[in-house]
Amino acid sequence: MQQQTVILITPVHLSCIYYNRANREVASGLGALRNVKKEAIMFKRVDHIGIAVQDIDQAVALYTHAFGITEWERIDLPERHTSVAVARFGEVLIELIAPSSDEASFAKYLREKGPGMHHIAYTVDDIAASLDELRDRGVQLIDQEARPGIHNTLVAFVHPKAVQGVLVELVQHQKH
Repeated sequence: MQQQTVILITPVHLSCIYYNRANREVASGLGALRNVKKEAIMFKRVDHIGIAVQDIDQAVALYTHAFGITEWERIDLPERHTSVAVARFGEVLIELIAPSSDEASFAKYLREKGPGMHHIAYTVDDIAASLDELRDRGVQLIDQEARPGIHNTLVAFVHPKAVQGVLVELVQHQKH
């Protein structure tokens, strides 16, 4: 039987419960993370935070005025019916995404939930291996295979129902 470890992190209470199914070991509190092997952690860093907006120009103007962000890269993705504006802060991007038509994959989300945080993206070393590992762990995926993303990346999404209501994007930066 393959060893399985379950880690539950509840940000509301800033607590963590570690449960190793193989030997029924339980630990709690943030110190429980010490029980997790470093090589078992899939994420390398936060890659970007995706924010759904109705109007890309208004959102860029707002972020420029409110936060002094003046360097934006604009990317139109007509095949995805999406307009994107990105700004970098150190190693993390803020990604404003707006649908250019109702055919955008997140247009319904935006109509129902309104503008706001849409997803958080994490860098992984090998997206295919990460997707295989998630499937093996029974984690529900939106994308079964990686697809091209912006900035020479491969991306795939984990279903929010699988991770406490948060849409998670995996990002692999390809070597040039």
